[in-house]
Amino acid sequence: MKVIGERKKGIEYLYIFSELLGAFILVMAIFAEEPILMVMGVLVIIVSFVVLFGILSTPKNVIVLDEVENKLYLPKNQTVYLKDISFVAYKKAKAKHHEYKWGEVHIQVNGNLIRCKYVRDCEMVARELFALVEKTKEQEIIDNFGE
Repeated sequence: MKVIGERKKGIEYLYIFSELLGAFILVMAIFAEEPILMVMGVLVIIVSFVVLFGILSTPKNVIVLDEVENKLYLPKNQTVYLKDISFVAYKKAKAKHHEYKWGEVHIQVNGNLIRCKYVRDCEMVARELFALVEKTKEQEIIDNFGE
C-alpha cells in the first residue's frame, strides 16, 4: 500500500478557533443583550462546526494505492481500479487572491465524479494519479495486444 494523497494538516485548528470566536461573540452578545450579535455568534459556531466535522471525517490518508491490484482506496469506503478512471483534475483552495497548495482532487470513474477534499499538495497528487492511470492503460493495451 502506498499513500498518494494525505489530508491537509493544521486546517482544523482554524475552524476550532472560529468556533471559539463565535462562542465569544455569543457570550458578549448575551451580556450586551444584542439579538443580532447573538444570531451572528450562533451562525459562526454552526458553520464552523459543519466545516470542522467535514474535515475531521476525512481520513488522514485520503488516497491510498494498492500496487498489487492497481486499486485506489478513497474516502467513504470507495474503491476504484486505475483502469476505470477516465479523468483526473484538481482544484486548489483560494482565499482573496491567494492560492493554497491544498484543495480537492477530482476523479471521474464510469461517469461518476468523486471529489477528495482537503488534500495536501493536490496538484502533485493529481499529476501522480494521472501518470499512474496512463501507465496502467498502456500496460493494459500491451497485454491485450498479445492476445
